[in-house]
Amino acid sequence: MNFRSIGLSIATATVVASGATIASSPAQALSFNKGTFVAGGQTSITDLNTSSNPTSFTLNFQNFGVTNTGGSLAGGNLTGTPILASLSFTKDAGGNFATNGLTSFVTGLKYQGQDAFLDINPFTFTASASSFVNSATSYLLASNTSFTGVFRTSTLQSLTTITLGAVKVGTLNSSTLTAEIPTPALIPGLLGLGVAALRKRKAQANEEASAEA
Repeated sequence: MNFRSIGLSIATATVVASGATIASSPAQALSFNKGTFVAGGQTSITDLNTSSNPTSFTLNFQNFGVTNTGGSLAGGNLTGTPILASLSFTKDAGGNFATNGLTSFVTGLKYQGQDAFLDINPFTFTASASSFVNSATSYLLASNTSFTGVFRTSTLQSLTTITLGAVKVGTLNSSTLTAEIPTPALIPGLLGLGVAALRKRKAQANEEASAEA
């Protein structure tokens, strides 16, 4: 075996090790099966910078409970009472209300007995007929498109899509949070890439061996 063949053998071993890392990391990051949970409660607005047509405020959540579960979160897998942290919003030049991401936005839940948390990435309530804030007692906020976050325990985590809505007009005061864990479809694709790389390296090694014979 010449030095080139040795190099190919080492490269093959490296691909095997790298492939294992690629496969195991996303496997841990996407260990939840597809599932959803819906939580409902009420909201209030504080820290208004003006009494009407505010450009910044804090949205608070009260009396939340899980109203529905599906997929991997159903059947008693998800338990507890969700506690939602307050979110600070600022109006941008387009009239949209934006907030920063927040770690542990939702606490108080357990997944199969483990403490579970929902982190959220920055998102915006887009200004429209379905998103306005006139005062602390007159507002309607809805995420017209889902935004992203992470649902996690101490041993598992998964990227999650989220929608959030809050309305308070007159006697109506309602808020809904929906979190959906997507199907972990990334894993087979990564495994496929690892297998293809191994096959290519093996073919090159065979060609070298044939050339030496």
